[in-house]
Amino acid sequence: MIVYSWAGLCNRLRVLFSYHFLNKNEKMVIIWENNRACPGLFLDYFEPIKNVDFLNEPVENIDVKANGQHKKTRKDFIYEELKLKNYLKEKINQKIEELGNYVAVHIRRTDTISTPWKKESYVSDEDYIKFINDHPDHNVYIATDNYETQKKFYDLFKDKVKVINFIEKPKKYIPAVRQTSLEDTIIDIYMCIGADHFMGSGYSSMTTLIEQIRDHNQKTQNLC
Repeated sequence: MIVYSWAGLCNRLRVLFSYHFLNKNEKMVIIWENNRACPGLFLDYFEPIKNVDFLNEPVENIDVKANGQHKKTRKDFIYEELKLKNYLKEKINQKIEELGNYVAVHIRRTDTISTPWKKESYVSDEDYIKFINDHPDHNVYIATDNYETQKKFYDLFKDKVKVINFIEKPKKYIPAVRQTSLEDTIIDIYMCIGADHFMGSGYSSMTTLIEQIRDHNQKTQNLC
């Protein structure tokens, strides 16, 4: 099976792991382009997956073109085989250790702002500020793709922000273009997963991924 997804990281992960979940014993090829939507290659950051090969550009005779999770896996946890490279895992573990007890917020502001408004799932800056203030004994991790948003929340909570990779102010603002690297995004995802408490963005595939993994981890720990 040859599968192609051209969207951002988290939508690609949905496609990859949902189709792999349904066909674990069969060879699968996924086309993973390094493009503006996802500026990097899967195997640069994550471990290989059994029975999955990666191609860096489209080919003929593609079997599946999708940007969403296969509907038959909507009730399943599909990310068991999503494993970070050791170098990236070490970076994240060091940041978590530096923070101690912390809350994380994922504030998506650069692209797809209009959709949360339409879906009535937009989370305001005031909502995030209240969430952080409701946990006064915790440090803060700010996951965002936007310079102005990061600056605002850092200025408000700088005494609690022990770990941050400052986003460079763009010379020119281009709508719907994120201002962070793919590695930064992956670090943000796992820092949010590891937080004591988390507040995400409405109608965001990244927030959904974080919440799914957090929920799975909590259930797994409760069963032990």
